[in-house]
Amino acid sequence: MPLAALNPPRLQPRLKPPSDFEVTLTPVLDAEFPWGLAFLPNGDLLFSEKENGLKYVTGGQGTATPVAGIPPAMTEGQGGYFGLVLDPDFENNRLIYARLCARHTDRQWHA
Repeated sequence: MPLAALNPPRLQPRLKPPSDFEVTLTPVLDAEFPWGLAFLPNGDLLFSEKENGLKYVTGGQGTATPVAGIPPAMTEGQGGYFGLVLDPDFENNRLIYARLCARHTDRQWHA
């Protein structure tokens, strides 16, 4: 085997050209370990937190309100509440799909 195959050349990082505009990020609410988020058609925000479940924010900013009725999650280690997505027909059926880690006996299960 040629020696060059064992030691491939180092790749040089690509530099991105400077942008023509400036971006400013402004926090719109306090959250601990936010994970998934989805904006509702009216601009309200749903988001999941690793340990605190699903939250709802009117107008996309301000105080978050917990959403009741979601199953408990196993939040140890890398468990918790993960992503969420609105059903494509959300405006008619009001379905939201959420992923979480749940315990079943001694094993972890993602749902």
